[in-house]
Amino acid sequence: MRYGNVVFSAGYFAKTDYDFATFTDMVNLACCGPSTVTQVSSAEREEWDFNLGYFITPQIALTVGYKKIDQTYTSTFSAPGVIFTPATSTSTTKNTATTIGLLAFAPLGESFSLYGNFAYGPAKSKFESGESLSGTYRSTELGIAHPLGGATVSLGYKIQILDVETKGALPQRARDSTNGVILGVSYTF
Repeated sequence: MRYGNVVFSAGYFAKTDYDFATFTDMVNLACCGPSTVTQVSSAEREEWDFNLGYFITPQIALTVGYKKIDQTYTSTFSAPGVIFTPATSTSTTKNTATTIGLLAFAPLGESFSLYGNFAYGPAKSKFESGESLSGTYRSTELGIAHPLGGATVSLGYKIQILDVETKGALPQRARDSTNGVILGVSYTF
């Protein structure tokens, strides 16, 4: 929504399920020695964000925002002749980020315009175990917008990356990227 030079946006990514490839490995189990263990894993993801901005020129706005991503991972373990207690484990991760960004429009002729936005900021990942990791969040979106009645409809492509670093003796980056087509509707008052 836009009112004068102030713009507000909100987005919601509906809860979605993902399945990971089945993983099988030889594991030395305390109960019964070496055994072939199979792990089947899936995840649920739900996210939302909101941004507030101000147009510094008719076609360029600076923004500040907040992003939240909730993830739930479920894994089921099995091995011939072995009973796992529990056979299924679940864990959650809550990711948040505060962003600054840039939103821009460029007319393409007729009534179409090209739009793009970029957001960047510090991020935190909190795990069910209580561990918390820090890193960055960034988002880029590019698309085409067209007025329709009192609204503007947009169709674009969005890429977002949550990048945190694990702690410990062997620190490594844990990167989560999501990308795909995005549909939007905006109103100007």
